[in-house]
Amino acid sequence: MLAAFKYGLANVTNFQGRDARQTFWYYMLLLFIGQFLVSMIVSIPMYISLFTGMFEAMSNGMSEQEATRTLMVDMIDQIKTQAIIGAVLNVVVALLFVASFVRRLHDAGFTGWIALAPLATQAFSVIYSLSYLDKLEEMMVTNMDNMGAAGGDPFAMQAEMGLYGMVGYVGYIIVIIFGVFRSEDGPNKYGEEPVSF
Repeated sequence: MLAAFKYGLANVTNFQGRDARQTFWYYMLLLFIGQFLVSMIVSIPMYISLFTGMFEAMSNGMSEQEATRTLMVDMIDQIKTQAIIGAVLNVVVALLFVASFVRRLHDAGFTGWIALAPLATQAFSVIYSLSYLDKLEEMMVTNMDNMGAAGGDPFAMQAEMGLYGMVGYVGYIIVIIFGVFRSEDGPNKYGEEPVSF
């Protein structure tokens, strides 16, 4: 498994040749585990800061509404930071993934241009999420005073964001569909036998 990951990293810019299913999926597995771990490690200080601020607000005798307002202000900053970090991680993973997916496509006899589809859906999701941050902040600030009142849900517009964010999952579906195709037997027009670990 680690050999497949090392091979994938060593061939990040190599769009030639073929990768067997096992090589591709081991690489993808470790890539996504790495992305998950990095995002968790980065988010821990943010959550500590958020809860520390809330605890201090309550300890200083703030009313529940004032403490909630303080928490919401902190959340706005945390959401922005998380979105930016998430976008950067998605771009890095996409760049690390694309050559491996092209080689996997080649192994199954498909053109590597198919890899543009998941890249496009991820790009759309990242751009949309980042462009939505100001709108989300505006909505949260507007609704802070209405917490608990009818219609005062600060996350009401997240449904729209989630719908557009799902476009990114189309790319994952494409990767899964093409990633599970069997290798073509023997050499094909993209190269000799696939690299297998």
